Amino acid sequence: MLIKKIFNNNVLLAEDKQQDIVVIGRGIGFQNKRGDAVEEALIDTRYLPQDEHWGRTFNDLASEISPLVIEMASNILRHAEAQLHTTFNTYLLVSLADHISYAIEKAKQQIVGITTYYGKPVIIIRWNIKLGSGPSRRFLNKPAWRYLMMRRGSLH
Repeated sequence: MLIKKIFNNNVLLAEDKQQDIVVIGRGIGFQNKRGDAVEEALIDTRYLPQDEHWGRTFNDLASEISPLVIEMASNILRHAEAQLHTTFNTYLLVSLADHISYAIEKAKQQIVGITTYYGKPVIIIRWNIKLGSGPSRRFLNKPAWRYLMMRRGSLH
Protein backbone atom coordinates (compact mmCIF):
# COMPACT_ATOMS: atom_id res chain seq x y z
CA MET A 1 0.00 0.00 0.00
CA LEU A 2 1.49 3.32 -1.12
CA ILE A 3 0.72 6.89 0.01
CA LYS A 4 -1.08 8.99 -2.62
CA LYS A 5 -1.89 12.04 -0.50
CA ILE A 6 -1.17 13.12 3.07
CA PHE A 7 -3.99 15.12 4.67
CA ASN A 8 -2.25 15.38 8.06
CA ASN A 9 -0.13 13.19 10.34
CA ASN A 10 -3.11 10.94 11.04
CA VAL A 11 -5.11 10.81 7.77
CA LEU A 12 -3.86 9.52 4.40
CA LEU A 13 -5.17 8.62 1.00
CA ALA A 14 -3.35 5.49 -0.13
CA GLU A 15 -3.51 3.11 -3.06
CA ASP A 16 -3.79 -0.60 -2.45
CA LYS A 17 -4.06 -2.98 -5.41
CA GLN A 18 -4.99 -0.08 -7.72
CA GLN A 19 -7.82 1.04 -5.41
CA ASP A 20 -7.90 4.23 -3.36
CA ILE A 21 -8.29 3.76 0.38
CA VAL A 22 -8.49 6.29 3.20
CA VAL A 23 -6.47 5.19 6.21
CA ILE A 24 -6.50 6.78 9.64
CA GLY A 25 -4.05 6.13 12.43
CA ARG A 26 -1.98 8.03 14.96
CA GLY A 27 1.17 9.31 13.27
CA ILE A 28 0.60 7.35 10.06
CA GLY A 29 1.63 10.30 7.87
CA PHE A 30 4.39 11.66 10.08
CA GLN A 31 7.66 12.19 8.17
CA ASN A 32 6.28 10.39 5.12
CA LYS A 33 5.82 11.58 1.57
CA ARG A 34 3.84 10.60 -1.49
CA GLY A 35 4.97 7.22 -2.81
CA ASP A 36 6.17 5.90 0.57
CA ALA A 37 4.81 2.60 1.85
CA VAL A 38 2.09 2.86 4.49
CA GLU A 39 3.13 1.37 7.82
CA GLU A 40 0.36 -1.21 8.33
CA ALA A 41 0.87 -1.39 12.11
CA LEU A 42 -0.21 2.27 12.45
CA ILE A 43 -3.57 1.84 10.69
CA ASP A 44 -6.55 2.15 13.06
CA THR A 45 -9.30 2.48 10.47
CA ARG A 46 -9.63 1.86 6.72
CA TYR A 47 -12.31 3.37 4.52
CA LEU A 48 -12.64 1.58 1.22
CA PRO A 49 -14.62 3.49 -1.38
CA GLN A 50 -17.74 1.62 -2.39
CA ASP A 51 -17.66 3.24 -5.81
CA GLU A 52 -15.81 5.90 -7.78
CA HIS A 53 -18.22 8.60 -6.59
CA TRP A 54 -17.18 8.05 -2.93
CA GLY A 55 -13.52 8.70 -3.74
CA ARG A 56 -14.31 11.93 -5.59
CA THR A 57 -16.68 13.05 -2.82
CA PHE A 58 -14.08 12.33 -0.15
CA ASN A 59 -11.34 14.17 -2.07
CA ASP A 60 -13.62 17.19 -2.54
CA LEU A 61 -14.51 17.22 1.14
CA ALA A 62 -10.91 16.74 2.27
CA SER A 63 -9.80 19.73 0.22
CA GLU A 64 -12.43 21.95 1.87
CA ILE A 65 -12.33 20.98 5.55
CA SER A 66 -9.74 20.33 8.21
CA PRO A 67 -8.27 16.82 8.22
CA LEU A 68 -8.76 16.96 11.99
CA VAL A 69 -12.53 17.02 11.41
CA ILE A 70 -12.23 13.85 9.29
CA GLU A 71 -10.25 12.24 12.07
CA MET A 72 -12.86 13.32 14.64
CA ALA A 73 -15.70 11.92 12.53
CA SER A 74 -13.83 8.64 12.16
CA ASN A 75 -13.30 8.38 15.93
CA ILE A 76 -16.99 9.05 16.59
CA LEU A 77 -17.99 6.39 14.05
CA ARG A 78 -15.58 3.83 15.52
CA HIS A 79 -17.00 4.46 19.00
CA ALA A 80 -20.57 4.16 17.71
CA GLU A 81 -19.80 0.93 15.81
CA ALA A 82 -18.23 -0.61 18.90
CA GLN A 83 -21.08 0.42 21.20
CA LEU A 84 -23.86 -0.58 18.79
CA HIS A 85 -22.12 -3.74 17.50
CA THR A 86 -22.60 -2.74 13.88
CA THR A 87 -20.71 -1.32 10.93
CA PHE A 88 -21.74 1.79 9.06
CA ASN A 89 -21.69 2.55 5.37
CA THR A 90 -18.45 4.33 4.39
CA TYR A 91 -20.48 7.27 3.08
CA LEU A 92 -21.27 8.12 6.70
CA LEU A 93 -17.68 9.28 7.23
CA VAL A 94 -18.10 11.90 4.51
CA SER A 95 -21.54 12.91 5.76
CA LEU A 96 -20.59 13.17 9.43
CA ALA A 97 -17.36 15.06 8.71
CA ASP A 98 -19.30 17.49 6.53
CA HIS A 99 -21.93 17.99 9.26
CA ILE A 100 -19.30 18.55 11.97
CA SER A 101 -17.46 21.04 9.76
CA TYR A 102 -20.70 22.90 9.05
CA ALA A 103 -21.60 22.98 12.76
CA ILE A 104 -18.17 24.37 13.62
CA GLU A 105 -18.52 27.13 11.01
CA LYS A 106 -22.01 28.01 12.28
CA ALA A 107 -20.76 28.01 15.85
CA LYS A 108 -18.00 30.45 14.91
CA GLN A 109 -20.64 32.80 13.48
CA GLN A 110 -23.06 32.54 16.40
CA ILE A 111 -21.06 33.49 19.44
CA VAL A 112 -23.57 34.93 21.86
CA GLY A 113 -21.40 35.89 24.80
CA ILE A 114 -18.48 35.20 27.07
CA THR A 115 -18.80 34.07 30.66
CA THR A 116 -16.68 32.20 33.19
CA TYR A 117 -16.88 28.58 34.20
CA TYR A 118 -14.88 27.64 37.30
CA GLY A 119 -12.92 30.85 36.87
CA LYS A 120 -12.00 30.26 33.21
CA PRO A 121 -13.41 32.26 30.30
CA VAL A 122 -15.90 30.32 28.20
CA ILE A 123 -17.47 31.38 24.91
CA ILE A 124 -21.20 30.71 24.81
CA ILE A 125 -22.40 29.46 21.46
CA ARG A 126 -25.59 28.15 19.96
CA TRP A 127 -24.61 24.73 18.72
CA ASN A 128 -27.26 22.10 18.13
CA ILE A 129 -25.99 18.79 16.75
CA LYS A 130 -28.12 15.73 16.19
CA LEU A 131 -26.10 12.59 15.49
CA GLY A 132 -28.85 10.05 15.16
CA SER A 133 -32.44 9.23 15.87
CA GLY A 134 -34.31 6.92 18.19
CA PRO A 135 -32.58 5.10 21.05
CA SER A 136 -29.14 5.34 19.44
CA ARG A 137 -29.37 9.14 19.33
CA ARG A 138 -29.63 9.49 23.09
CA PHE A 139 -26.84 6.95 23.52
CA LEU A 140 -24.43 8.48 20.98
CA ASN A 141 -25.00 12.19 21.39
CA LYS A 142 -23.35 12.55 24.81
CA PRO A 143 -20.08 10.71 24.04
CA ALA A 144 -19.81 12.33 20.60
CA TRP A 145 -20.52 15.77 22.05
CA ARG A 146 -17.93 15.30 24.82
CA TYR A 147 -15.38 14.19 22.24
CA LEU A 148 -16.06 17.21 20.01
CA MET A 149 -15.82 19.56 22.98
CA MET A 150 -12.48 18.03 24.04
CA ARG A 151 -11.06 18.51 20.54
CA ARG A 152 -12.60 21.90 19.69
CA GLY A 153 -9.50 23.82 20.78
CA SER A 154 -7.54 22.05 18.05
CA LEU A 155 -9.82 23.46 15.36
CA HIS A 156 -8.91 27.15 15.69
